[in-house]
Amino acid sequence: HESKTMFENILYQFSECAKYDALSNINIFAVSSIPRNNFNFFFPERIKNLLAYGIPDRRIQDSQRNRDKMIFAIIGIVNPRKAQDIFIHAINLLEDDVRENMIFRIIGSIGTDDYSNYIKELSSKVSAIQILGELTRHEINDVYKDIDVVVCPSLEDPLPIVMTEGMMYGKICITSDANGTVDYIEDGKNGF
Repeated sequence: HESKTMFENILYQFSECAKYDALSNINIFAVSSIPRNNFNFFFPERIKNLLAYGIPDRRIQDSQRNRDKMIFAIIGIVNPRKAQDIFIHAINLLEDDVRENMIFRIIGSIGTDDYSNYIKELSSKVSAIQILGELTRHEINDVYKDIDVVVCPSLEDPLPIVMTEGMMYGKICITSDANGTVDYIEDGKNGF
C-alpha cells in the first residue's frame, strides 16, 4: 500500500533485507494496481493479486439544510503528492459566475513547510476556498454530510480511503488516474 518513493526509501535503508529469493515463499497482495506495479518494479512479478481493504458501511444522510452552493472537498494531509495545488489551479480555471455557486474545502493537516505555505497563499486569493485543517473522525463524518463532490487529484495514491468513503457516502467522486481507486471506477458511471 505504498508509493514508489516509499519503496525506494525502504530499499535504501534496508537493502540487506530486500532479497528477491527471500520473498519467494510469501504470498503478497496489493490493495490496487498502483502499489502492485510499484512493488513489481523492484521485485518483478512478485505480486500478481489484489486484496482491497474494506471499511464499515456507515452511510450518512445528507444535510437537510437549504443551500445554494455546491461543496467540493479535497481531503488528506497537505503535501505535494496529494496535489492540492492542482485542485486550486482547476478552481482558478472556472469562470467567476460558475465559481460563485461553489465552495471548495481543503481538509487535512497543513503544516508550515514550503508547500503548505504555497497552498495557503494560493487559497487566500480565492474567496470560495476554505481551509479546514485536520479534523477528528467525528468531525470529518459531520463534514461529509455537506460535501457534494470528493476530489482526489493525487499524483500517486495506492488506494485512498477518502475515495472509498466518498463512494460509501454516495458522493460524486473525481480522481486522477494515478490513484488505485481507478481500478474500481467505471468512468462516467460510478465516478470520474
